[in-house]
Amino acid sequence: MTECSKCPIYQWSDNGSSYCTNRTTQYLEWKNPYAVSLMIFVAIGIVAVLLIVILFIKHRDTPAVKAAGGNYTYLLVSSLLLSLMSTIFFIGQPSNIFCQIRQPFYGISFTLCVSGILIKSLRILLAFESGKRGHKVVVYQPIIIICTSTFLQICICAIWQAVKSPFLSESNSVPKLHILQCNEGSYVAFSVMLGYIGLLAFICFILAYKGRKLPKKYNEARCITFSMLTYMFVWIAFIPIYMNTSDMYVSAVQVFAILASVYGVIFCHLLPVSYIVLFKGNTNNTERYMNSIRAFWIKKPEISLPQNKVFYTTHSNSILRKRRKSF
Repeated sequence: MTECSKCPIYQWSDNGSSYCTNRTTQYLEWKNPYAVSLMIFVAIGIVAVLLIVILFIKHRDTPAVKAAGGNYTYLLVSSLLLSLMSTIFFIGQPSNIFCQIRQPFYGISFTLCVSGILIKSLRILLAFESGKRGHKVVVYQPIIIICTSTFLQICICAIWQAVKSPFLSESNSVPKLHILQCNEGSYVAFSVMLGYIGLLAFICFILAYKGRKLPKKYNEARCITFSMLTYMFVWIAFIPIYMNTSDMYVSAVQVFAILASVYGVIFCHLLPVSYIVLFKGNTNNTERYMNSIRAFWIKKPEISLPQNKVFYTTHSNSILRKRRKSF
């Protein structure tokens, strides 16, 4: 009587077959059309961010760049570059080390990005709110905010790695195929990492709402709202898709989600400032921004205003200085 034995994990056979055939190893290869398309958008994003950095450095002394965050803008663009670079760990043959670092790489990078948007929103809001009668002075420490928010994300990722870290998963569920993909280990930890960024995005949304009536040249409520809602909608939709997808294209789905989040920030926060610098030079001057601030103070009855003209210049300059300060 003939006895049958199982084929090795990397091989398969038809029922009743007397020999084993090598399986085809499957993962999201670099030459895959989906991967190529995604990498084109990654490359475009990197080039766009680098060009914007050069533009901002060249025009760093203009009011538009200073009002956009000054030196904190460089933190924003650096974090966007890191987020885009994290996508390379989602394509190509996976390994345990790639599986373990790709999610924290993106999570910490984009946390830095959202933290930059948060402190930019808080900075200008506090600058204008400080002029209200009876308004308590709030100590503004952007470095502490950035370090604390990022440190908490690092802790989340560290606990994830220590308790149940991602690992390389090998599946033979499909005949003829040996599927390689990353298993996130703890999907709860993965959701907490994304949810924490979502919490920071929600705080940015609240600050944007509170600052919706600020002077037009400093009012970024629409930009912040759109970019943060883009993040939340994309990742809320992503999680159920990710949980119910088991083939190699789950990595492509996450790369798409990362690109959507990054491009949301580029289009809402960086391109408008670049447009002003390049095509609206006549409005990109200190006098225009100071006039915008003066008009804001005059229209606000709850703000104490001295009855002499010197105040307007002094207080306007004070606001501008708060926006100009760097690290």
